[in-house]
Amino acid sequence: MKNILYVCALTFSMGVSAQSNTELVKHFEAYYKQMRTQGDTQGVINAITHLNILKPLEAEKDTLAYIYLNEGQFNQALNTIGFEQKVNDSDIALEVKAVALKSLEQIELALPFYQTIYNKTKNPVVAYEIAEIFLQLNKLVEAKQYIAFGLDNATEKQGKAFYETQQPYQVPLKAAFLYLGCLVEVQ
Repeated sequence: MKNILYVCALTFSMGVSAQSNTELVKHFEAYYKQMRTQGDTQGVINAITHLNILKPLEAEKDTLAYIYLNEGQFNQALNTIGFEQKVNDSDIALEVKAVALKSLEQIELALPFYQTIYNKTKNPVVAYEIAEIFLQLNKLVEAKQYIAFGLDNATEKQGKAFYETQQPYQVPLKAAFLYLGCLVEVQ
């Protein structure tokens, strides 16, 4: 009987001190704002993770995956939102999946995401990524189509950054397409 009383008293005291779900959500929303203000990326990740547990939202999952992507944590980004293509994927989710898979050298898996983005935007920067993937897959006819589109539609203001060397550099996007075109011709 004493044990039952102890368990009841312990349960009651825990219930009194426990926060409600609403209070926890408010706490982590405030924590998120503070971490953003401080520029604490890990704090932002922690806050969004807790918010996703308490109040799951696709938009917050996508945001969390995007933060992981920007931090170079590609596996974590994909583990957050998955790598399957869904009809209701947001633009952010498509970008995260495309870039993360390509960064993990899963170019065949990344290709459909880039193509979906391209079909929505007809963006020459995305066309470059697709042409580069087709070149790596030795699908030269397909690569040429995207290179031609890029040469016709890239603007003078658009550039392509390269990070292969210790000192990153940027070139005009049209020059990057010309380079890809030359690689296709020597294949």
